[in-house]
Amino acid sequence: KQRLCSINKFCYIEVFLRGDQKNKISFYLPIDCDDIYGNDNTSSSGVYKIYPGGPTTPLHVYCDMDTDGGRWTVFQRRIDGTESFFRPWRHYKTGFGNVAGEYWLGLENIFLLTMRKENELRVDMEDWNGERRSAQYSSFSIESETVGYQLHLGSFTGGAAGEECVGHKKLWIIFKPDQK
Repeated sequence: KQRLCSINKFCYIEVFLRGDQKNKISFYLPIDCDDIYGNDNTSSSGVYKIYPGGPTTPLHVYCDMDTDGGRWTVFQRRIDGTESFFRPWRHYKTGFGNVAGEYWLGLENIFLLTMRKENELRVDMEDWNGERRSAQYSSFSIESETVGYQLHLGSFTGGAAGEECVGHKKLWIIFKPDQK
């Protein structure tokens, strides 16, 4: 018996050998960091494997299990400038970098993450002087590539950065799709 990702639940596979319940094997396949935390609420921040596209497409992500109650799937992480973010469109579509350091998860992966269930968005920033600010939004999703990964952002719910970090609901600036 196989069941793929369902809305608001993590993915799982059950294998029954000749209907014998004693030989049942279950595999835990989380969609996001929220599922990982829900399965093991003692999880610590770090790199985890998730399956937003189903059991055949594992994806490594950084999970922040400490900030504001944890459960955050980090889709962009910039720490010290070691990773260049001046990239062609195809890199923004598929993702780049190293999830243990600086990375962009990729628009297609973010689409897969946000299509499965309702999500909040948190943006944490730090300037060169060490001043930290954040902004949080009630919901966040992007549509598929066929409509240009259109951003849907809910209402601002808090944070010292205010709504200034997402002016006119344009969260990121990327290269035009015609650039290779």
